[in-house]
Amino acid sequence: MSGKKARSDPRSPFGVLGMPAAARTSNRVSEHSENRYSSRRFRSHLRNPGLASDCLTKGVGQNGEGTDVTSRITAIVLIAQLFASSSFAGSRVEFSAGKAHSLFVFMEGLTGNPHRPRHLKKTFDESKFNNAESQTRIQAFRDLDSAFGRHFEFESLPRERNNGVSVEVLVTIQSAFAKDLKDFRQRILGLMPYDKLTTLIDTLAYFEPIYDELIWQPNQKDLNQVVAEFKTKSDKWELDDMFDRALTFYRSGWPLEQLFHVILYPIPRGADTSNGQSFGAFESVGVIIGDKSTEREFGVVFHEICHSLYDAESAEFQQTLSNWFMNHPSPYARVAYSWLNEALATAIGNGWAYAKAKGELNQGEWFHHEKINGFAHALYPKVAEYLNSRKPIDEDFVNFAVQAFEKTFPQAISEYETIMSNLVLLSDGSVGSSRDLKRALQSQFQIPSIDSASPIDHAESKNDIRNKPSATIFLIATRNNRKQIEAIDDVLPGIEKIVKSAAKEGDHFGVFDFDSRKVMLLLVEDPATVSKVIKWMAATVRPEKTNEFVPPEGDSIK
Repeated sequence: MSGKKARSDPRSPFGVLGMPAAARTSNRVSEHSENRYSSRRFRSHLRNPGLASDCLTKGVGQNGEGTDVTSRITAIVLIAQLFASSSFAGSRVEFSAGKAHSLFVFMEGLTGNPHRPRHLKKTFDESKFNNAESQTRIQAFRDLDSAFGRHFEFESLPRERNNGVSVEVLVTIQSAFAKDLKDFRQRILGLMPYDKLTTLIDTLAYFEPIYDELIWQPNQKDLNQVVAEFKTKSDKWELDDMFDRALTFYRSGWPLEQLFHVILYPIPRGADTSNGQSFGAFESVGVIIGDKSTEREFGVVFHEICHSLYDAESAEFQQTLSNWFMNHPSPYARVAYSWLNEALATAIGNGWAYAKAKGELNQGEWFHHEKINGFAHALYPKVAEYLNSRKPIDEDFVNFAVQAFEKTFPQAISEYETIMSNLVLLSDGSVGSSRDLKRALQSQFQIPSIDSASPIDHAESKNDIRNKPSATIFLIATRNNRKQIEAIDDVLPGIEKIVKSAAKEGDHFGVFDFDSRKVMLLLVEDPATVSKVIKWMAATVRPEKTNEFVPPEGDSIK
């Protein structure tokens, strides 16, 4: 059985800039949640009362012909870089709206991607176009996972930062610059097998008139007005100065001549959340039509810019920052580090930048997640102090951040969500795809970082265990495949004994301590039980016992 590997962080550290020198390709296929994308990360921002805020190898075509994916990616990023540089006209940020990208986002939303605006799917589901033919096409798009998921990592950067890029990220970037579907096809030619490319374009072509009627045409005029307003207000809000301050704060190596492209897409009236996603020099931001507060949307935009600046920190400083957290004596330090990227972007974008644009700080929720929102609010006074004085992140700031997280969430360290904040998910291949398992987890928990692989005893799975010594390992298997878990005792000494200690019948779940990490183990009789157990975990919040198996119980299991 071949190994399948997925990284779940949607943001590329280079976006359309170019490829870092130290990149590693591997034989793994991502089924990323988009978090991939990732936890590639997606953000959901609450509208009211404010903004809440793997492998690159030769692809094989239908008839077996090879396509040099790596060479194609290099060409794409260089072309995109030239495009971006030629558009530079003084301002650091360019705002626009593109139909091809908006259609691509709509299509991902229809597949049930939990990180795309749910209102897009709701609009379609309630329309006359929701029929058997459309559902068949949606499933065809879902089945592109193997083509989208090829991924490579950047070896010179700390593994805790989850650096890397997938074909799906590159396809998404090119959708933003494509004039139409014909142009889109040309831009991504060679990134996937030809039969998969044909399926992608044919599916988008089928849904294009549907998207036109439901969303694009009714909202295009309003969306263009938002684009125009962003352009005119950027000078008033002193966007370039804010950018420079954030650049200094992050110690970012962002090229000063590189333009940020912010592509806006419409979310129909009635939505309560907007979404943003960062891809290096390209930011994708959903705009709720009818929302009159451009300042709130601006907060989302700057939030995404902050993610790109964080990713563009030099390899040397990334390692220094990682060491400050990983070597900190507090047991909360590593947890705080796992939430740092999102909390900083929220504190700066939805807090500081919003206040600069609006003239007052939003006193409500900034991000629709308890820990990100709470951590961001706790960090805000120190973040504002550093930004206003043009001071970069230092070890004193890290100490403050760790203490702030511990004070804000003293019970968090024992919760499932915290235990899984840096997760390697390994499954036996019979309990569902890696993508489906990750979606099930991310529908209940906000997980900053997920790597996944299948089967459990594959070489790539073992490498993940070795190479991420601080990550929690979540092993999921049916009883018939328990030997896959026993076979990794060489990299997780003692796991074979634990598996054999489980009762011979029934479903069993446990959280076990292994040196500097935790291992979560789920053995089920029926694969359909897995999603029920995940809901049970969310309902119980934290394990009642550790280092022993417990039978999942409760209404969610029935």
